[in-house]
Amino acid sequence: KQKTAYEITYGDWSSDVCSSDLNDVTGSITVNIGEVYYELGNYEKALTYLTKSIEAYQKQGLENIPYSYITIGKVYTSNKNFDKAIENLNQALDISKSLNSKLDIARALLALGDAYQAKGDIERSIAFYLEGIETAKSIQANIELKSLYQGISNAYKQGKNLNGAYKYQKLLLDIKDTLYNNESDKKLANLMFNYEIDKKESKISLLDRKSTR
Repeated sequence: KQKTAYEITYGDWSSDVCSSDLNDVTGSITVNIGEVYYELGNYEKALTYLTKSIEAYQKQGLENIPYSYITIGKVYTSNKNFDKAIENLNQALDISKSLNSKLDIARALLALGDAYQAKGDIERSIAFYLEGIETAKSIQANIELKSLYQGISNAYKQGKNLNGAYKYQKLLLDIKDTLYNNESDKKLANLMFNYEIDKKESKISLLDRKSTR
């Protein structure tokens, strides 16, 4: 059987790493490969690598495990295996709460909202989105907040609650503006920083030329 490009690039090497003591590195590699396969729609291989990432991370502690469980939950949601999705996402949520990792809590709640919405349970979906929104707001996790606003707006629309859909669509547009402005500020700051560096380098170069005359 011919290997895929991803197996040629990562497969043998990641297997070697898995047998080593570098569990954190192994977890990071395998979760990234799992995400790639998920995005490609190869759910079977995605689950294989994401499960490997959990096995590796468990040897280091719990800190990185929620992300793997959340991604597994997304895979099962995409595959319409909602019971397995919810099972893994609840596991991610429980671990995140035990670690008091609010970012992971917000991400797990978002993924649970998405899973219940895809399942057609709009009431539970909205409940998880609302809890996720409060958590994301508390840590100013605007990227997650954007996805939560999008999710809950869609859920209200699916449930024929147009007022709710409009309310969160407006909040979604506001948070998109905030994210855009923040990104623009960062780009401007980088440009100014590079300009100052170039200016100082030009001065140094000029002084060097004068000193050699």
